[in-house]
Amino acid sequence: MTLGIDDSSSRSHARPIKRLAEQFIFQASGLASLRVDWADSWGEAHDDVLTLLPEMPECSHNLFAQLARNRTIAAKRIAIVSRGKQPIAIVALRKHVSAWQPVTEGCVPWCLFPAEANVHAVVLARLGLNVEFLTKTDPNVLKPNSYSSIAIHRANLQENFEAFWRANGWYKSIRLARNRTSSLHTRIDAPGHLEWVHDQWIKMWKGDPEHQTLDAPDRTIAGRSLMGLGKFHVLTLEDAGEIVGGVTFYCDGDVLIPQVTSRLRNGGNESIGTRLFDEAFKWGASAGYRWMDLGGSHSYKKHWAPLDGHIYQASFRPAIASLTDKIRAKLLPFR
Repeated sequence: MTLGIDDSSSRSHARPIKRLAEQFIFQASGLASLRVDWADSWGEAHDDVLTLLPEMPECSHNLFAQLARNRTIAAKRIAIVSRGKQPIAIVALRKHVSAWQPVTEGCVPWCLFPAEANVHAVVLARLGLNVEFLTKTDPNVLKPNSYSSIAIHRANLQENFEAFWRANGWYKSIRLARNRTSSLHTRIDAPGHLEWVHDQWIKMWKGDPEHQTLDAPDRTIAGRSLMGLGKFHVLTLEDAGEIVGGVTFYCDGDVLIPQVTSRLRNGGNESIGTRLFDEAFKWGASAGYRWMDLGGSHSYKKHWAPLDGHIYQASFRPAIASLTDKIRAKLLPFR
């Protein structure tokens, strides 16, 4: 890598200067005290380390290990991060396009990996990979290399949420969907329906350049595990016993967070998607949940709930790459 200096003599001197600068900043950052041992698959040594670390409140050690072990078309990597001889974290990552994600991403919201308290930021900085994920944690605490703020839509299920739909004119579309799908029946947590929703989701997004469904096999494992604990639900619509659409939810305390929505497309009714969310709001309210958290990014969400809060898309880059970018930026004026 050049530093913007054209003659070969300058370049030959710049390389050792760059390496020295990297080493100095790396040592000063404290990252050098951490050791990372990588593996391409989960083994017995990882089971042993896992037992030494605190369990994540929303993701058991057993579920984390299942997600790490699960072989999918997406590559996975496992890292044991230690300070001296003491493991402080075990990280499992899934490849997604040009970056890596925690295997919990899309499966157990807001969970990263088992680790000692207050070390997640330094562990992520030490991994040496591009790692991206959604988080509720303040960026000033997590200290990613970069982040974007995402405004989210949330509805209070214990208030008159239909008033919001009436005020913005969306209620007309809901009423039309109710009339068009009046023959459909709602099912909650029916056996096999979680798998149907995920399988249909993969079919719907076949050929998607963003590869949104790469984590579907991991989502299925997490959904089965969490459903048994009452922390995950699936709502489906049936027509004469045939599933025509469904939506899954992660339960974050008294908050319902929709995860995957899918429906039949071969001759399917376009109103099914609207009816799914209409039924989801009504069921969530009757089940005692306080909030429906739709997240952000997609324009249709503005019809269902008002803006209320933010989450963040955090990005960690390799420590050296990030630091040398800063060095290069400082040297650019001398080109």
